[in-house]
Amino acid sequence: NLPPESQYPIVGMKQLIFVAVGLLAGAVVLILVHNHRNLRRYTYIAMFVSIVLLILPLIPGLGQEHFGARIWIYLGPFSVQPAEFVKITLAIFFAGYLVTNRDMLTVGGKKFLGIRLPRARDLGPILLTWLVAILVLVLQRDLGTSLLFFGLFIAMIYVATARVSWLIIGAALFAPAAYFAIQAFPHVGRRITIWLHAYDNDIYNAIGGSHQVVQGQFGMASGGLFGT
Repeated sequence: NLPPESQYPIVGMKQLIFVAVGLLAGAVVLILVHNHRNLRRYTYIAMFVSIVLLILPLIPGLGQEHFGARIWIYLGPFSVQPAEFVKITLAIFFAGYLVTNRDMLTVGGKKFLGIRLPRARDLGPILLTWLVAILVLVLQRDLGTSLLFFGLFIAMIYVATARVSWLIIGAALFAPAAYFAIQAFPHVGRRITIWLHAYDNDIYNAIGGSHQVVQGQFGMASGGLFGT
């Protein structure tokens, strides 16, 4: 029940702690991972860790729902989004699997509507992992991270195979999925409305409205990319 301004020192201290932890973690990674190609050894470990981390917020008593999405877990006074770490571990899994199976994904499979698809046994593991990750995130109503994982999957498989057909498939899957998300999840539709009508007076003044979006635009307008 503290007024907002009295919470600034608390929030500021938390941010400083997060920055320090991030810098320390980055330094540890640089020390331990001399060659990024060595991460290929941990392809399936990264897959397992990704799934476990994504499931954590769904565990009763551990996960908490905020703003319509159940993506947080609380560790003492701190809150963490496990999906933020999954962005790294899932990328490691995708990269390791695609490097190992690049040739199979490029040459094999039958044609469908003029597009040559990989064989199921070659595409299966990476596709199944991706689908499980997307399903868990949908259950958590974390559509933003779902979109990021979708883009990550399409981009990495395109880079690995150099086949434009994957971009076409990605676009064809994204359009109906985005429409479904807007219709099925109120907080997603609300965010789209805020984005489209940020300067509407009612939306601007509403709790959780477009105030932050508009203030960010004002900041960019007055300070440019590098501030004042």
